Amino acid sequence: MWDIHSQTKMKLAILEKYLAAWATILKERSDVLYYIDGFAGPGWYNDPETKTKVAGSPIRAVQIYVMHKKDKGWKYELRFINVEKDSTTFQELQKETSKFEKDAKITNIEGEFLDNLDKILCEIEGYNSFFFMDPFGISGIEFDQLTNVLKRPKTEIFIKFSYNEFQRCLGQLKNCDDPDKTTRNKARKTIERVSRMMGIETEHLSFLQELFDNLEKEEGYLATYLNNLRKCKRFVYPFKINFPGSQRTFYYLILLTDNITGLKIMKDIMYAEEHRELRQLVLFPEKRPIDFLADEFTSHYSGRSVPYNRILEDWLPISQYINGADYLEKDVRDALKLLELRHHVRPVKKSGYKYPLYVFKG
Repeated sequence: MWDIHSQTKMKLAILEKYLAAWATILKERSDVLYYIDGFAGPGWYNDPETKTKVAGSPIRAVQIYVMHKKDKGWKYELRFINVEKDSTTFQELQKETSKFEKDAKITNIEGEFLDNLDKILCEIEGYNSFFFMDPFGISGIEFDQLTNVLKRPKTEIFIKFSYNEFQRCLGQLKNCDDPDKTTRNKARKTIERVSRMMGIETEHLSFLQELFDNLEKEEGYLATYLNNLRKCKRFVYPFKINFPGSQRTFYYLILLTDNITGLKIMKDIMYAEEHRELRQLVLFPEKRPIDFLADEFTSHYSGRSVPYNRILEDWLPISQYINGADYLEKDVRDALKLLELRHHVRPVKKSGYKYPLYVFKG
């Protein structure tokens, strides 16, 4: 059983809350949903601080479903597919998930996630699904091989970008032309692996490294990866998790969704978790004042009539790590209310629509 650390606790808390919200919304639209854990692990962690067991992602996911069935009486079916490549870890996973076999349909697959991806996609065809991809390092999430998942409709994706490991591997660029053949080949294989994860040509990595100065490298690499992901999903949003007690990036959790509601919910969850874990205050620390956002609305939408959801779609995807600002739906609502008080915008309610149309002065 693996030890759990603070950053993993935060990651699992975010996953748990978002998965519960996702299932709550989609149970009204589909009788069957799928949860796919591409790098499942043994199912449980050991907490060295409390000397207790802590549920990992595959166990938390099934616990959410069991709670929904027993406590809330919901009738939808959530099916589980867990993939784990390590044989010993897989045996532990089998043992732990077997305890839920009367409550849920659980399929455990031993092997590499990408090697089994086609089979998984055949099984879940036509169903709403949630993919959780939490690999060790950067292997196993090669961009081109994931394209069929990334572009799949009715699919939410939560993926980990291990920036610390990415940065370590990138250090091999300097050895790609080393006179020693062993060193050179090892370096080139590592850089090829990094390129496959990013979805870019190998030579582009050297170009990017020269393009970004030391202060901008992380932002630049993250933006490059996110832009590739945005070719596949409408909304792509990163959340940074640091090493404990440090401002150095450990990894990013990235949500991919085609639904603005999913992004709205995830940002609220991330914000709440970050402020619950006081050691991790990195998201929204320099959030722009509401009056600044209101002025941005006035400039951006002057003389136009804009649906509320369109405003969310324009502003919620903004990320502090790339844009220097970050907003929640609450910020958008507060800015619109401020503009109403200033008589710079007028909400118009239309029959049959949940949200109003906002008419901005020219």
